[in-house]
Amino acid sequence: MIGAARIRRLAAESGYREEIVEKVLYLEAILRQFVRHPDLEGAWALKGGTALNLFFLEVPRLSVDLDINYVGHGELEAMQAARPAFEAAVVACCEREDCSVRRMPAEHAGGKLRLRYTAAAGGTASLEVDVNFLLRRPLLGLEHRAPRFPPDAAVETVPLLALEEIAAGKFTALLTRRAARDAFDALQLLELAPDLLDRPGFRLAFLVYAAGSRQDVRRLRPDSVVVTPVEVRNQLLPLLRVERRAFDGDPERLAGRLNEACIAAMQRLLAWNEREREFIDRLGDRGEIVAELVADDRALQALVREQPLLQWKALNVRKFRKLG
Repeated sequence: MIGAARIRRLAAESGYREEIVEKVLYLEAILRQFVRHPDLEGAWALKGGTALNLFFLEVPRLSVDLDINYVGHGELEAMQAARPAFEAAVVACCEREDCSVRRMPAEHAGGKLRLRYTAAAGGTASLEVDVNFLLRRPLLGLEHRAPRFPPDAAVETVPLLALEEIAAGKFTALLTRRAARDAFDALQLLELAPDLLDRPGFRLAFLVYAAGSRQDVRRLRPDSVVVTPVEVRNQLLPLLRVERRAFDGDPERLAGRLNEACIAAMQRLLAWNEREREFIDRLGDRGEIVAELVADDRALQALVREQPLLQWKALNVRKFRKLG
């Protein structure tokens, strides 16, 4: 159990709500266990809002879950053989930090763990750890960084997806699930890296993630990302500092700024060129992965062609369309 005095001190110093600070301290402690566990070494990478806000940005918001990709083995059979021990190690790490663990219904891509712990203020609180086994071949490599919050974190460095790939996942999530937190993160990314949308690595990763998503990306429009003031108030504001919130914490003004920036970004992102459109069409209509359309480098072509996300999408398209 994390001490109440430490929680209060960090909340006072940072301006975040105590219960949110407590969640982040548990996440940091679990990450520390992941880094130290021998069965997890070299087999995972952090992504998502926690990776972005706590490791790349200047902590504009806190994040209350862990999204990790299994990256230990790219081949399906090797991953399947290693998966039980990997999942057991993840559970053990969470339990070492006094969290009870409940497995949510598993999917092909991975599994979600619901963690519960005794809160310092009394009662129980929850966290989630989402492990993805489908995105096990990083497109742009990995890097290691230390967290920027909490400032007294005991974990030294954590394996992360490259910023451009984290960003591609974030923009794809914004497009397909339309969450206020994703919109806020997208805006922060655009301010951190104004040239982000023009970076070739980001463009390729976004194309792969969008084309491989469950939704038909061809049917999505830039205004698919619009968030409402109610969503901003309920989903986003609790994760921001109590003081110095963007637009003084006004949900309507903040939603307007998020929508303006994100719609403009999506107008650019969804303007596929001829080769990108053919890549998406052949995957979505015929279950074909034509990597030569989107990459000139042979090694990169192989990496795109071998992406489990795209292979899974192609398989399901062929089954649905009875293409053999």
